[in-house]
Amino acid sequence: MFDWEAYLDVADHLVNAVGGEAAERSAISRASYACYGTAWGCVRSQRVPLTGKAIEHRLVWDWFREGLGRGPIHLRVGTNGYRLKTWRIRADYSRPDFAGVSGLASQSLILARRVLADLAALP
Repeated sequence: MFDWEAYLDVADHLVNAVGGEAAERSAISRASYACYGTAWGCVRSQRVPLTGKAIEHRLVWDWFREGLGRGPIHLRVGTNGYRLKTWRIRADYSRPDFAGVSGLASQSLILARRVLADLAALP
C-alpha cells in the first residue's frame, strides 16, 4: 500500500533543499496530499462509501468535520484538511504573481505535520 505520508518528506525536501517558487508551490500540494491520502484511508477503513471522483476531497474532510459522534481531533483534522486543500488550490491555480508562496509553503509543512499527528492519535 502506498505511504501517503511520504509526500511530506518530498514537500520538506522541496522547500529546504530545492527552493524557489516552483518547488514551494509543489511542496504545498505534496503536503496537502500527504494529509488527504492518509485521511482518505481512515475514512475508507470506517466503510464510508467514496465515489472515486474529485468530490471525494470534500467528502473526506466533511466526514471529519461533520460526522455524528466525532470528537475535537476529528474536527481539527477536517478543518485543517480543508485549509490545506484551499492552500493547494491557491498554489496550483493562482496567478503567476502570487505573493507569499514561500511563507505558505512553510506553513503547509507545519500544518500537515499537525494533521498527520492528529490522524495518528485517532483510535
